[in-house]
Amino acid sequence: MIATILLIIVVYLFQVNTSISYSLQMKQDESRLKDLNLENERLIKQVTQIGSMANIYLVVQSLKMVKANTADYLILTDEILAER
Repeated sequence: MIATILLIIVVYLFQVNTSISYSLQMKQDESRLKDLNLENERLIKQVTQIGSMANIYLVVQSLKMVKANTADYLILTDEILAER
């Protein structure tokens, strides 16, 4: 009878310990998920800001590009430019 009571107490303590462990792990995971969601929102805002037309205009201005008057294209020919 004492052995049965001890076995029941051990099983009960094991179940309680397991459920508390899972509960703590779930709270940690929820906290991490919340942090990751905030980081994701921050990154989306940053991507939107970097890709905005105003930012693209500033980057283009800093490159000091000039408008091309004409476009020169390379034309493939059958001529051999170098031989061995």
